[in-house]
Amino acid sequence: MALGGARAGGASVLDQLLEEINFQRTKEMRQLMKDALNVPV
Repeated sequence: MALGGARAGGASVLDQLLEEINFQRTKEMRQLMKDALNVPV
């Protein structure tokens, strides 16, 4: 598993996974906020 690139080991793969999860959550939250602001009152 060369997902970590030069940094071999389980920690680098875990770091990459956590970064991906955080990125997706941030994107999702941004979309939710955009949707909430676009709701006609």
